[in-house]
Amino acid sequence: MRQLSWPRLKLSNHKIASTIFICEPCQKTNAGSHVWSRGLATSRKPRPSREQGQPMFVGDTSSERKRSLVHEFDRLPEWPKLPPGIIERRVNTVSRVQDAVQDAFGREYKVKPFGSTCYGADTVDSDIDLVIMDPRRPKGSAPESQKPTRIYNVRQLGKVLSKAGFKVHSVIPSAAVPIVKFLDRHTNLACDVNVNERLGYRNTQLIKRYCMILPLLPYVILATKHWAAGHRWSSNINSYTLAIMSIGVFQTRGILPNLQKAPLDGLPEDTLSVYYANVKGKRGAKKGSRGSKGSPEAQRCDTRFNVKEPNWLPRFFVSSLDDALYIWYRYWGYEHPYHECLIDIRRGGLVRRRKKWSSLPESPEPRLVSLEGEDAVLAMLNEAEQEDAEAAEFPSPEEFDAPLATTEQDEPTGWVRQPLVVRDPFLRSKNCGAQMKDFAVALFQNDCRKAADALEVKLKTHPSFAVLKGLPAITVVSPP
Repeated sequence: MRQLSWPRLKLSNHKIASTIFICEPCQKTNAGSHVWSRGLATSRKPRPSREQGQPMFVGDTSSERKRSLVHEFDRLPEWPKLPPGIIERRVNTVSRVQDAVQDAFGREYKVKPFGSTCYGADTVDSDIDLVIMDPRRPKGSAPESQKPTRIYNVRQLGKVLSKAGFKVHSVIPSAAVPIVKFLDRHTNLACDVNVNERLGYRNTQLIKRYCMILPLLPYVILATKHWAAGHRWSSNINSYTLAIMSIGVFQTRGILPNLQKAPLDGLPEDTLSVYYANVKGKRGAKKGSRGSKGSPEAQRCDTRFNVKEPNWLPRFFVSSLDDALYIWYRYWGYEHPYHECLIDIRRGGLVRRRKKWSSLPESPEPRLVSLEGEDAVLAMLNEAEQEDAEAAEFPSPEEFDAPLATTEQDEPTGWVRQPLVVRDPFLRSKNCGAQMKDFAVALFQNDCRKAADALEVKLKTHPSFAVLKGLPAITVVSPP
């Protein structure tokens, strides 16, 4: 049976022709059934529109929604290229998810993509991260927010997606951010969806702005992500952490500005400026008491940032990806003072710790592990990961044993035992690098040094290498 192909999106100057989304008329097949432009055969008449109380098929999606979604996935010409049709597939998947959500829960809910697919550090096979926006709770778990509705039950959400034709792989209600993992059978794209956890969407907008200022940044994030996967670091450092680490390195070197430097646009009380994130309570607390495991506690997050830093100019321009990666690997392999500093892009990059990392001797040289002992250290690393499996759903397990940060300059006391501290730009009590143990950091430094040394051999004959070797000493921001 011949099926009609899905109509292709016509991209021109980052806009979409408004007529492309009109459903094509059906064509009769020899069997007498009907084939619609979405590629599904049916012997029934087309279903009524959503206004008549029935779900719409994909072809009826409004052009405004399509344009909005294309804008979310919009890419600069300088960013990594994707084959034709990938953005179209992603737009169709998100649109189908929104149809399913609105059919089951109401038209007021919108589905937004976030993560690396929105700032160019992705590949053809990258999963899509999605968030369902609840207009009744724009500030999340703020004290004045309305009570959550049934859409927040991710088990119920999983059933809705399965009924709509998606292949649901798993529902994880106990995670720090409850999600549903599923596959769109029509586009073969894997997705993770959560309900109204807006920090991921806001930090995506922040990272995207940095990528617009430095178009090489998506390449760096993508390259280090592949490098981390090849060196077995993906379970310790996720792509979001790599993005924050990269921004911090380039801020420290004067290649990127600080978009969260005061004065910030907007007021802290604005609806779009503040979000209250749920953070799991301490481990070991009495079950059922406030702050116990599984009992969320709302933390106020200021998600404002500027589109540029006033009067800022870069110290120098990075001319190639090799140059940028050399700066990255050399920094984390040779230059970062793990025992006394942390990365905080909200404060401009490298910031001195209030208390030094207690596991390291106070020496300017990082501790290294011999290559001969690498297998033994990896075995220790695997054993430690096994011990932490019970708390795997928490982003920063060690932090739950100590008071959280209460002001901008405060640091959770648990950070003194964590060798790699990459402070979240919005959720200030979160260390994105908390999964890195001291022996893992030693191996990480070794791997970064080897990568930097290999790039140095390659770049020695380039004119830019003299500039890279002559970079001034890194600047450390001291706590007030």
